[in-house]
Amino acid sequence: MILETEFINQAAREIRANELRVGTAHHSAQIMERRDLIDSFIRANPDVPLRVHGRTHAQLFADLARNDIDIAITLELISNTGATPSVAEPFATQDVERRILAERPVCVMMPTSLVPAGQGPLTLTELHGMEVGTINRSHGIGISEAVARRLSEVGARLLHLPEADGPALAHYGALLSKPVVSLGWFGPPPPGMRECDVPDLGLSTALVVLASPAARRAGADRFLQAARH
Repeated sequence: MILETEFINQAAREIRANELRVGTAHHSAQIMERRDLIDSFIRANPDVPLRVHGRTHAQLFADLARNDIDIAITLELISNTGATPSVAEPFATQDVERRILAERPVCVMMPTSLVPAGQGPLTLTELHGMEVGTINRSHGIGISEAVARRLSEVGARLLHLPEADGPALAHYGALLSKPVVSLGWFGPPPPGMRECDVPDLGLSTALVVLASPAARRAGADRFLQAARH
């Protein structure tokens, strides 16, 4: 009864405050563009109370569908037609407004001991037969499956490391001196590793701001406007 009363009181406080509810993927706290967007919005809109909710990638779409959040910020796979949600994830294909903040190509982070000084981008031929630590589903099923499928297509051997989100891959790549996938969002490579472009891999991801076209709280439109700049 006490917990239920507190929940009701909290809901009432949120209604009175009319907080802008921004859902963010857990890993995105390390992404500079995400931090800068939220920080600049808070500075420019002191009249809009804002609360950040850390969620998994899949939960963000479900939260938008239920109107539990007004805005979501996450990574999505890029295709020739723009940001592409995965059809394998519930709610991911729902109708939402999208703003692309930035894009990064999918790269391979290599131990410097395996990369000759001055070497340019990696070729698909060089990837053939190479053991590469691949990314898990922390950043969405669509990204994980597309990366694994493309690496397999070019003949790379998939390596599954103890942890395999973006930052963890960089850590274990350095620890074990193994090539690993890099999405390019989580800061510079650790000592002993070098990020190498693979232009012909043909995969990119985008940091996107999502909003439901349905009723949403005050401030959401201003947040979307800020995401355009």
